[in-house]
Amino acid sequence: MIKRLIDALKAEDPGEIRIVTHDFPDADALSSAFALQYILQSAGLTAEINYGGLIDRSGTEKLVSIHKIPAKPSPDGGVFPPDDLLIFVDCQGLGTNVTASGGRIFACIDHHPTYQEKPDYVYEQIEQTGACATLLTEAIREMGLPLPTDIATSLLYGLQMDTKNFTREVQDRDIVAFRTLHAAADQEKLNYLEMSKLEIDDLKAFGSAIEHMEVFADVGLTMVPFECPDGLIGALADFMLGLDELGIAVVFSLRESSIKLSVRTILPYVDAGEYTHNALQGIGSGGGHKMFAGGFIPKSSYEGIPKEELMEWLKNIFMKKYGNYLMEDSQ
Repeated sequence: MIKRLIDALKAEDPGEIRIVTHDFPDADALSSAFALQYILQSAGLTAEINYGGLIDRSGTEKLVSIHKIPAKPSPDGGVFPPDDLLIFVDCQGLGTNVTASGGRIFACIDHHPTYQEKPDYVYEQIEQTGACATLLTEAIREMGLPLPTDIATSLLYGLQMDTKNFTREVQDRDIVAFRTLHAAADQEKLNYLEMSKLEIDDLKAFGSAIEHMEVFADVGLTMVPFECPDGLIGALADFMLGLDELGIAVVFSLRESSIKLSVRTILPYVDAGEYTHNALQGIGSGGGHKMFAGGFIPKSSYEGIPKEELMEWLKNIFMKKYGNYLMEDSQ
């Protein structure tokens, strides 16, 4: 399939080819973009990796640093020149977690379910695997390319992080990709990336999440009343789901102009992506995988609500949707 993307790109005369990840990119997004850049370079094409927001987690910063991944913040706040071709990796072209306008939406390689309207891509590979890294590993094999150590190590780290060390959303294709990557990866560098994922400031967020946590039936909800990086919000939700009493964990982070949230579930009758998407209908946007998802609520949706009442408002929204799942499961 990747050969079709290369052929389509060679038929164009773009200003620039841009590989665009979601905002605040994680290890899976950056390693997949790095691998796609390598594939395109092998075919004589030059592409730049761009992202909105920041690289905001220590493990991801290490990944970029030790492998010299040439990722750059998107130019002009994500407003690309009209002749640029945009290839979205680990995200989708009209997604709310992507700051990108201008340019031409050209292609998409992603492993997330689609919840919003899809652009008319020239090339599209949207297949639900444990990580986008799996799709890029398959593409390298398909092209018959050598697998450089830095690419293999980056992809393996991204695969491990997105599948939570192969305990979440894993498919047979991910296991095949693991075997390929493990044989070529630098285990010493991989171990280094696995260490020290938390920073001292993260402890404040963990303490706040514990302090404000409320539990209803088997749902745990908490509000961190200050801004947290996207990856940390997910880590807090993973931490909460480790409690024996919980089947769903929902973490909200209050930012200056929005609320960012992460959802985790181990309940067979609750799809986290669908649950988040449905709960935020009309007030924000969200989606993701069956076991983990994310969402966003703009300030305009809660501007008139006092800060001390926000948690009650959010709790009512998410518990009402959870009640719908309980009724469907009992039928």
